Amino acid sequence: YRVAQRGGATWLLNHRHYVDRQMLFLGDYEADQRARLFELAADLSCSVFLDIGANFGLYSVHAALSGRFEAVHAFEPDMRSLACLRTNLHLNGVLKRVIVHETALSAKDGAVSFIGGGDAFTGQSRVSAIKTGDSDEVSARRLDSILRPKAALCLKIDVEGHELAVLEGAKDLLAGNSWVI
Repeated sequence: YRVAQRGGATWLLNHRHYVDRQMLFLGDYEADQRARLFELAADLSCSVFLDIGANFGLYSVHAALSGRFEAVHAFEPDMRSLACLRTNLHLNGVLKRVIVHETALSAKDGAVSFIGGGDAFTGQSRVSAIKTGDSDEVSARRLDSILRPKAALCLKIDVEGHELAVLEGAKDLLAGNSWVI
């Protein structure tokens, strides 16, 4: 692990992880994509940011540091990523500004099979349709079961193929608010 300044924030980075390695050796990661998402959020006056599949907190940290959002929520079921997420929030002084949810999001509440992405690929951890020898069971919630804000929402969803199930579990939230994804 190494602590490094990248993209206006401080990060605990592990050279064995793909995204961390990109940040360590190439600088910021997804900077243009993140800037465009935040620009769209500003155009819509979004006050709530949802980082679904937060991993180590790249979007959560920047959303909290930006000062654009009244609330920032990070959703991450992978315990390895959660430790880095909390560390990165702490390193940037935004731990108290981000609500961390230790759960997967899905179309229904319950438990789901979850496959860790391996030591070098925690960003590829994912919900699996079937239980395998490599999978663990993790808590899953519908976004509609967790949040009910009446606000413009900015959602970043990166859940390795489980995006449709996340959106199915957020039908009421999305129907009742303006949003950008």
